[in-house]
Amino acid sequence: MTREIKTNKDIETLGGSPKKADNYKEKLVKLIPSEIIAAYVTIYGLVTGIKSQHENLILWIVIALLLVITPLYSIRISLVTKKSQVIFTTFGFLIWAFATGSPIKEIDTVPVSFIASVILILYTLFIPIVYMERPDRPKSEL
Repeated sequence: MTREIKTNKDIETLGGSPKKADNYKEKLVKLIPSEIIAAYVTIYGLVTGIKSQHENLILWIVIALLLVITPLYSIRISLVTKKSQVIFTTFGFLIWAFATGSPIKEIDTVPVSFIASVILILYTLFIPIVYMERPDRPKSEL
């Protein structure tokens, strides 16, 4: 199953198939890298559960690896061909990672999870609204 967002321009290019462009809710779902987030949350729970002195280092390595895996997963598994969608999804993972559990605990006495959660809420609500393809560029350049 492809997670690529379908726009009105895509429908015109494909000759009417699929039947309609993705709505806000469909865009929102397609911009959340749920499998990658689930992997991070699971690994975070495992790492913090063992109470290692290297917990922060391990979490940074996991974040870095999943940051590399996210665009590959989007392209190869979710069949996304639009560069802009891959970028938004990858950036979204980073926000989700810091909102769900971060190697950085606080910034100036404010918990990072709080800051990232606020950013995540705004990003999740806002990005499907602003995500659109530029009509003056061919699909292959996005």
